[in-house]
Amino acid sequence: MEKGTRWDNEISKELGQSQIGIIAMTEENLASPWIMFEAGAISRVVEEKIRVCPIVFGIRKTDLVGPLAGFQAIEFNRTEVRQLLTTINNAAKDAALLERSLDAAFNMWWPELEKKVKAISSAALPPSRPHRQDRELLEEIVENTRNLIRELQPLLPWQRFAQINPENVATVQALLRRDSNATPQGGILPDVTSKSE
Repeated sequence: MEKGTRWDNEISKELGQSQIGIIAMTEENLASPWIMFEAGAISRVVEEKIRVCPIVFGIRKTDLVGPLAGFQAIEFNRTEVRQLLTTINNAAKDAALLERSLDAAFNMWWPELEKKVKAISSAALPPSRPHRQDRELLEEIVENTRNLIRELQPLLPWQRFAQINPENVATVQALLRRDSNATPQGGILPDVTSKSE
């Protein structure tokens, strides 16, 4: 990086050209402004093909806040790290390892990685503050639920479930037609029947 350039723009540009970002999260860096900056920079340019993978060490996934809370996090354990390696391998496209080669490499190196991470974790500072409070988690759940409700509200009742299983559309429409022929008021669900006719 040249002297006098805005380093934050350069970092954002480099992060934007990445296919996968792995962000290691511990209790010590949970509220780090620089990690939040990097996560925010990645989240601004993130597309379907780009993966951001926060990995948590000694904390829960629900302790993540800010931009990091919007990404699918993993815990440091054998199963989830193996899934992360599959994601990385799939992103490598032409350079990807065969599944059996990836398995062999993972099985060979996992015990050593786990041992080193445990040694680092045991040397870490003791927790200095509590994790996210129950109230904060509940507020996040309520906010997310309200957002989902707002997204689904414009849909008619039968459309909400039809999105889960498209075959339900035909069934509901057939029932509505049958009910509208049988009852002079326009069916059991008048608001749905009147809009579908």
